[in-house]
Amino acid sequence: MRSGLPIRTIIVDDEVLARRKIRALLQPHRDFQVIAECSAGSEAVTQILELKPDLLFLDIRIPEMDGFEVLRKLSRSRCGTSSSRRRTMSTPFELSR
Repeated sequence: MRSGLPIRTIIVDDEVLARRKIRALLQPHRDFQVIAECSAGSEAVTQILELKPDLLFLDIRIPEMDGFEVLRKLSRSRCGTSSSRRRTMSTPFELSR
């Protein structure tokens, strides 16, 4: 993180309500700036490489490629990544009945 600057954040989830919830939780904290929201894997890869966020909220189950494949593509590209990059995985816990 750059000293004194907000934590530039991208939220990746295919569910609009989940993205809204994360944004709402971050909104009161001036330390965070949501710079993009994405609903699919390829969009996420493009936005992450272009915007170079400090923090990533990444759902595992998203269209086109799962969250793990997004991370693999980012790690292969090495473009715009830094050793200080933070990644957070978030996904709802589903019970099989």
